[in-house]
Amino acid sequence: MAAVGLLALSGCSTPEPSEPVAEAGPQPQVHRETTGTPTTIERPNILLIDIDSLRADRVSRERDGTAVAPILRNLTRNGAHFELAFSQSGWTMPAIAAILTGRYPVVAPPGGEMTWIEQDVRTLPEILGLYDYHSAVFWGGTLASDYQAASQGFDEVHRKREDSDPAYHEPIASWLRSSPPEPFFAFLHNLDLHAPVPRPPDDALHRWHEPHDACAEAPHLLALQRDLEDSLGLEGSVDHAQGHYDATLLHYNHSLRLINEALRDTGLGPRTVLVVTSNHGEDLYEHGTIDHSLLYDTVLHVPLLYRDPKLPNKGEPVDQPVQAIDIAPTLLERVGIAVDHQMDGQSLLPLLGLSEGAYESRPHFAITSTHNATVRHQGHKLILTNFIVERDARGLSPRLLDEPSVEPHLELYDLAADPGEQHDLIDEREELARELDALLKAWLAQHEERVEGASPIHVDDRAREVLQERGYWELAVPGEQPPTPPASGR
Repeated sequence: MAAVGLLALSGCSTPEPSEPVAEAGPQPQVHRETTGTPTTIERPNILLIDIDSLRADRVSRERDGTAVAPILRNLTRNGAHFELAFSQSGWTMPAIAAILTGRYPVVAPPGGEMTWIEQDVRTLPEILGLYDYHSAVFWGGTLASDYQAASQGFDEVHRKREDSDPAYHEPIASWLRSSPPEPFFAFLHNLDLHAPVPRPPDDALHRWHEPHDACAEAPHLLALQRDLEDSLGLEGSVDHAQGHYDATLLHYNHSLRLINEALRDTGLGPRTVLVVTSNHGEDLYEHGTIDHSLLYDTVLHVPLLYRDPKLPNKGEPVDQPVQAIDIAPTLLERVGIAVDHQMDGQSLLPLLGLSEGAYESRPHFAITSTHNATVRHQGHKLILTNFIVERDARGLSPRLLDEPSVEPHLELYDLAADPGEQHDLIDEREELARELDALLKAWLAQHEERVEGASPIHVDDRAREVLQERGYWELAVPGEQPPTPPASGR
């Protein structure tokens, strides 16, 4: 799920722009076992930036000759670009859990509470903390910011309080300039393309379109598209919402530039590994919605950029399919720490010429709910879903199956012949569908066993209201169906 709007903490004052908010992080569930250092002499700092709802194709996207992500595009020339990186989920909490643990996420079945990670699993900041790494997390207007569980293991927790808080870059840029303890691990999840808080200035947001009254009121992109459809038509409203998306990313370029300048000016750059990715992407109406509930590649295909002072081949793309669960083991191996045996991912360093090991291809699994999961294997993809895409007066429009008794259905795609996942082969390739279905069922059976050991996340009334407002009805009210969207001409 894309990050939802700001869930501000009550009773907290707004900080001055030069004073980023810092809190004592939750105490780790593990004890420091050693004061020794990893086996390698160098212990680089790590800066991991997660831009919520960022699609992989936006790294090289241009509008009217203008790059919408120039800093990211520059990173592809000065670092490594994993062109085929895939998230483990279509919504924020499980996707971040996969990034921070190197393990497949766990999600509760319908009717259950939201879940975080298994109780005996160590997060990346906890593991690094055993080797005297100092860790800090910077949350923005996202769902994860309001749940203490997501900050597990971090020494410092920085949260954006209100819309009037410092700009996106200021908390972490100021922190980098404050001589933080080294080596450090810093995680930034403060940039959200789905429902940005604070909202970019109107002149920045409407670089490619004239503003409309609905632009200031809609809580997220899908609501904006629907509000504009009567006046602009389907194609015009979709293009306008996509313009918001691209303009917001271009606006974030300023934040990324200032973060980069802070690394340069402080001298931290040559001793810092920088990773930029996204917890999930966004469907921009390729499948009838502007959202990320569906598990098509518009949602699961995410950028993964890696800059490292020791990288031997800068600017060379990596076309090997990789996964979000590979990020944690990669960073551990990079600093000389043995990869946790509990991790499902594997290090990417062999693909970068930084390790003599091997990277083995394997199926890619992703899950948003027990009724929405997928497996990708050998150029094909099977999706288990309780959404259907049908044509109505609004064009393509996904909806939940109407009857709870109806079983979720399967969709099958040939990714080489049909990268846009528009032609469902489920009735044409029955044997292949059975093979992939067996893989997915076996993985879901293992997932079901792990759910029982996962820590629950309580969703209070206030958070539930925000979830519903943002369109996450199934997660906010387990077992209930969302209201039917109004037809065109409402």
